[in-house]
Amino acid sequence: MSTPSRDCQKCRLRRIKCDRSLPTCFKCASRSLECPGYSREIKFVSETGRESQKKPAKPIQLHSSTAKGMNLTETVLKGSFQQLDNDTKALSLFHGLGYQIPMPTGYQEAASSSNHSYLITKPQLLHHFTNFIAAQLVWVDNLQNPWRQYICPLTSKSPCVFHAVLAIAAANLHVKLGSNSPHKSFSLNILREHHQRALDLVTRYLISARLDGEDANARIELQAFREALAATLLLWHLEMHFPSSSLWRLHLRTAQALVYHFRRSSTLLLGSGGCDDFLISEFYCATIWPRLTLNVEIDDMVLNLPATHGTDAFLGFVQLMHRIIFISRATRTGGENNTMNHWSSMDITELEAQANDIRQSVISNQNVKPLTTSSGPSSDIVHVIDAWYYAILLYGYRALKLLNGSDAALQKAQDCLFASLSSISSPLSFAQNQPWPVFIARTECVGDASRQLWVESRLLALINFVCPLDRPRMLEFLKEWWARPRSVSDQTACWMAFREERAKFGKEFVIW
Repeated sequence: MSTPSRDCQKCRLRRIKCDRSLPTCFKCASRSLECPGYSREIKFVSETGRESQKKPAKPIQLHSSTAKGMNLTETVLKGSFQQLDNDTKALSLFHGLGYQIPMPTGYQEAASSSNHSYLITKPQLLHHFTNFIAAQLVWVDNLQNPWRQYICPLTSKSPCVFHAVLAIAAANLHVKLGSNSPHKSFSLNILREHHQRALDLVTRYLISARLDGEDANARIELQAFREALAATLLLWHLEMHFPSSSLWRLHLRTAQALVYHFRRSSTLLLGSGGCDDFLISEFYCATIWPRLTLNVEIDDMVLNLPATHGTDAFLGFVQLMHRIIFISRATRTGGENNTMNHWSSMDITELEAQANDIRQSVISNQNVKPLTTSSGPSSDIVHVIDAWYYAILLYGYRALKLLNGSDAALQKAQDCLFASLSSISSPLSFAQNQPWPVFIARTECVGDASRQLWVESRLLALINFVCPLDRPRMLEFLKEWWARPRSVSDQTACWMAFREERAKFGKEFVIW
């Protein structure tokens, strides 16, 4: 068998000398890389305008309509992909509004490491991000969705953000596609390509960014900060699709370093609205969610968050969650932070008053600015707000040990939480807001088989029809908690203590 006349595509892409061994390159094999072989890369030449007018563009189809066993998710995705044409990058975002995301300025297409990557195109990935993923990353999906308003425009200016968006879209497709789907491996190849390119570009930002705060470079520095933080948060969301790898911790530390540096810089002015406030708020929430169940090294210095407004008023619940976490851990460890003395303690009256103020604030904002949303019926938002309100009360009661298990107030909060969740018209209505209150509801139904069955079915709906994320491990934890013998000491009667016991054996999960 003759030696190939050209290097393999992977080595050419990595710009290293290929050993041209057969049947595949040994350099790829030694680095656990999939060698694409030595076949000549076919390049397609666009037709002229006159030629392209002779035959209409056919809709792109990611999935074969004749495939057997196609699950619901693939059917939905297929329907959305058919809206795209080969000759356009126009993306239908929301209620028929047109939105166009051009390729970044100076963008150059790199050689693909997958011979089949054309089956899932970049316009399709952008479409999936703007129509599906962006809707899952906000409290309420509406015309002011900040992921579309701020991040999507960045893709045309920043290759870093562009590749991060493509990577998270490919990751989301990969976890949603069935194990027998022929496109699952294709999406993984695309994910790896854009993930690596986004990482490389973020690293360049961190190395080359001038951090001396010179006024002459303030605009350049702030733009670089926005792009680097946006890409880092996108990569954090990407890694949350594969939470067991814990790589999301790396991106969280990177985001923390970026935020803390630029908070000391005059270029970052919060409270004025816009992209900066959104990115800081996203970073703040990303630091709080993992701390519900994990020990994450994050400085507890309170961030200068912008005033809550609109649907962002949900941030008030997250801030209260942060305070409960801080007090609970400080009480357990005996730690003290002089910069946060106002968070030293909280009694039941203060907890209930603060939670009620937040609830009223969110409801008032919704009344002032009626919602037009694709997340679900607008009438469901009140039930979602109530579910969060009772979930945060129950979490505070347990974490701060403010009530015992037989207290009437505890039982009332449990009943109201289940009533709020069951009043939501569909398991998928405002699905992005349901995991937290549903998880708390599941921890509060020990010994109640009917409620256990109900909340398990709700969680399975979120896993199967929205996104798995770390929800399978959440369910595993809850089943162990339900099955645990009830003859335990008071010290381990709370799910939080049980979670700490499991963590000693490496059994961890993130509520997300």
